[in-house]
Amino acid sequence: MAEPANPATAFSTNGLVDLLAIDNRGTFLALERSFSSGAPGTGNTIKIYEISLQGATDISAYDALNSLSANQRAAIVPVQKRLLLNLNDLKLPTGTDNIEGIEFGPTLPDGRRSIVLVSDNNFSPTQFTQILTLGADVVSTVAPTVETPANFNDPTLPFSQRADSDDPAIYVNAENASKSLVITTAKNAGLRIYDLSGNLLQRINPDNVRYNNVDLIYGFQLGYETVDLAIASDRNNDKLVIFKINPKPNASGQYLEDITDSNIGTIFQAAPFEPPYSASTRSAYGLAAYTSPVTGDSYIFVNRRQTGDVAQLKLVALDRGQVSATLVRNFTIPLPPNSPPGTSAQTEGSVVDRETGYFYIAQEDVGIWKFLAEPDGGSTGTLIDRTRDFGGSNLAADAEGLTIYYGPNGTGYLLASSQGDSTFAVYTRDGNNDYLGQFAVGSNGSIDSVQESDGADVINVPLGPNFPYGLFVTQDGRNLPERIVQGENVTGSLSRHCQCGRPPPGFLHCAG
Repeated sequence: MAEPANPATAFSTNGLVDLLAIDNRGTFLALERSFSSGAPGTGNTIKIYEISLQGATDISAYDALNSLSANQRAAIVPVQKRLLLNLNDLKLPTGTDNIEGIEFGPTLPDGRRSIVLVSDNNFSPTQFTQILTLGADVVSTVAPTVETPANFNDPTLPFSQRADSDDPAIYVNAENASKSLVITTAKNAGLRIYDLSGNLLQRINPDNVRYNNVDLIYGFQLGYETVDLAIASDRNNDKLVIFKINPKPNASGQYLEDITDSNIGTIFQAAPFEPPYSASTRSAYGLAAYTSPVTGDSYIFVNRRQTGDVAQLKLVALDRGQVSATLVRNFTIPLPPNSPPGTSAQTEGSVVDRETGYFYIAQEDVGIWKFLAEPDGGSTGTLIDRTRDFGGSNLAADAEGLTIYYGPNGTGYLLASSQGDSTFAVYTRDGNNDYLGQFAVGSNGSIDSVQESDGADVINVPLGPNFPYGLFVTQDGRNLPERIVQGENVTGSLSRHCQCGRPPPGFLHCAG
């Protein structure tokens, strides 16, 4: 009870009196009312909680939890709940009374949604109806339209073969935009290539690899041929893997062909390395591609897990039709001064603005850094936003995947996965990268909402009749509702598509 009854044996009660769904990804406002006889004031305590179903286990198919094994019960993830407001803290002149209803009210002049709370009179001559209006910032939620088949991290498979989706890249087919491709990493299962309807077109799954991130280069000169490339980071081998993209499948049915230099070297493993970092932290992890508007040279930025190390490599065409890479710059992203003990320097998500020449990288615990992308850009960066753990208010750690929506004349948006609250933070592409707002990807029919996204990509050009304003694709960290199978809590990693609409001033809008 919020307040003890007086005397302790007097009547008291506490209950959930109303719920208000505020999006289509399982977020509710819960109104709870507690009453205790003899307590100070009216004896009522009214609290509003945020309830999130994201990540929670669906147990609706079970008659009783005691029918499950101990391991199955231990695997259940409960609903998350956090207190937003105790009305007693508002010190209302009439006090908090028998409030039993919550609903959206009109939009406020500053653009926020209002929340209306209603109290009944309970047939009492001394009680009255009161309406309280509170402001609320509600996260915009977009609806996905396409879902790829789930890539489960299947525990029954050898670790070297387990699929685990991570990072997508959208390839625009210049000959027929509706035939564009979505290329995704599946870690130990290599790469997977999909069409815009989510159909799997090709698997690339050589043995002993762990493809972590992928990005694209258009118009690379390879001998007498101009080709488009897909480049992935191979974490198992600490190398780049470079593929030629075929807009139409070749005679072998391949959309991607491996043209990596057979003698390509490792990136980080020869560098100095000290405990406590394990062997897996020595290798190529996150990745972003960039073709310089100054020189026309193509570069790949690769970061090293946990250490904050970044390498910039120049792609080099070889006479035998392969592509290699040479190191042109490296630097280390620092932790801010006075970082709390245990703060990790880990980085992964990154992107390069191909027009303005800025390299953005997310330091997961800390925030988003901005560096010059040219090889002579030095090693000093700017922290453009911080996670909430570091005094910011827009990013819930981990800060993860980054992508850019290009607008005319240097305008547009930098999008960042705020993995801790399963939203995407939106910043201006120009100027000081001002924060504009956030959005989430909700559910749509059988397609569940997106949680804990590792990576995303966005394109602002028409991709056929189904995506006339472009395409946003993101990895989904959980395939909800989770289900319990043979004592295991099984989740999936999916890629989602939603159609990007014409963005109104100051914000990116997507509509299914």
